[in-house]
Amino acid sequence: MMTSREGFLIVADDPVVAREVASLIKRFGPAHVVHNAPTAKEAIYRWMWNGMVVDEQLGNDSGMDLADLARVRDPAIPIAVLTAVLEPAMVNRAARLGAIFVSKPFGPEELAPFVRQSLIREIGSPQVGPILMRISETYSLSPRESQILASVLAGVARDRFLIDQDMSPNTYKTHVKSLLRKTNFLNLSALTAFILRQAASER
Repeated sequence: MMTSREGFLIVADDPVVAREVASLIKRFGPAHVVHNAPTAKEAIYRWMWNGMVVDEQLGNDSGMDLADLARVRDPAIPIAVLTAVLEPAMVNRAARLGAIFVSKPFGPEELAPFVRQSLIREIGSPQVGPILMRISETYSLSPRESQILASVLAGVARDRFLIDQDMSPNTYKTHVKSLLRKTNFLNLSALTAFILRQAASER
């Protein structure tokens, strides 16, 4: 049995969904796609993974059952569950597993918390404060822009941040667009990955 990590495991029976996830994830590491539960179970047992993205609906099988299996196999693995419908029982089950819900349709920002968890797992727990300060100074980020970036790095959900800061979604989007324009990154997940890897290289 192999114990080295093999990148990201993506489980989705819909090829379009699988392709969309893989295109977003592969920039952070190898993406291994499987389309059914039996193949996913074999991959979970055979290899260790940096993280797993699983569609909640897999034909007659349950993605949550695979999440359970992955958690038993590797208690620390980051898991993202793709879903079109949030049901209370499913939400409670995911909470017990420590899994992140990603609602369809999704994009880079929805997967960002999962990517952050996976990168932290891969490179350890780097000190990002000095690099965050350097980026804020280099690119002349506003206090709000620096605050948003720090919240993303800390894994704070956007909705939680908006409530805590009494900020509207439109204001948040405006700050994020300015932040990305100044730093020349396409999205927050790419910027987060850059900061984490820089922090790891400076340990």
